[in-house]
Amino acid sequence: MVLLEELLIEEADYKSTTELFAKRGDEKTLDNFIPKSESDFVEYAELISHKLRSYEKSFHYIGLLKAVMRLSMTSLKAADAKEIASSVTAIANEKLKAEKEANTGKKKIGMYLLICLFLFE
Repeated sequence: MVLLEELLIEEADYKSTTELFAKRGDEKTLDNFIPKSESDFVEYAELISHKLRSYEKSFHYIGLLKAVMRLSMTSLKAADAKEIASSVTAIANEKLKAEKEANTGKKKIGMYLLICLFLFE
């Protein structure tokens, strides 16, 4: 129940912000925005990702992303699907690298603390 309330509050905040800064009739939504140029498609992707990210705390979020990818890629050729897979792999590698660096920093601090404790006993 708390997750639903958070989603509703976040969606209301988003709508309030877009209404505040958008000119009347200029508000782009998933329903009324038809992308044409490359930059339009990037903007459309941002709208989609905002909508999807509102569910990222859900246990089913990963399944949602997998299903969206699978259903969105049904008509693609193998080469195009491989290009997307390479992009996702690159993102995963960046995240793994960042996690390793964060864990290495923690280990160094932990070892330093252990050495200090040992020396000052």
